[in-house]
Amino acid sequence: MGRARSWTLASRPRRTAIRPITQLVGCYRFENNLTDESSFHNSGTTSAVSYATGKVGKALFVGTTTGIDIADSASFDVTDLTIEAWISPSMIPTTGNRAGILDCEGQYGFFVYPNGDLTCTASGTATASASIQPNHWTHVACTHANGAVAVYVDGRLVTSAAAGALATGGTTGITLGGNNPPGGGNPLNGLLDQVRIFSVGRTAPEICADAGASGC
Repeated sequence: MGRARSWTLASRPRRTAIRPITQLVGCYRFENNLTDESSFHNSGTTSAVSYATGKVGKALFVGTTTGIDIADSASFDVTDLTIEAWISPSMIPTTGNRAGILDCEGQYGFFVYPNGDLTCTASGTATASASIQPNHWTHVACTHANGAVAVYVDGRLVTSAAAGALATGGTTGITLGGNNPPGGGNPLNGLLDQVRIFSVGRTAPEICADAGASGC
């Protein structure tokens, strides 16, 4: 008869904490479609859309007449937030204009402004000056958590500012690569890839890893 196996608390394998999949509100890889790969299935409708070689696989080409709209969903009403994307605009907006990455009217938005300024508004506004260059892939991220809104460029925290509670109750959904509500203009004019929306402020190491950077 074999010897009885004895277990102690110290000998048990450790479990690694994993963020719940429900914290991923939208996941758009643009592999020749606008399918949302999150568990919420917030897929969208498009007009005047084409696809090109992206940072990973395919990317969405956003032109002056492109419309990429996601119908309103309660999952977009979040208390904290992360927006991540790879962008490669064909041009930088001229004075008085801006180029949309993602916008949820009255709640949060992520835009490129003249001079390559990258601005996130989420009950507070943070701007990373001269951060975006034309025809160059840049990983961009915006977070809202712990009373602050922050902007990351290529995995590195560039700037942050105080922020209040995020607004909720929007009715016009989300627009990718432009201004919301639908038909609001301000197109990115370039390539958009790997857009993800989380209902939590991701950590600096997580964003660094998503950007494929090191030493952030």
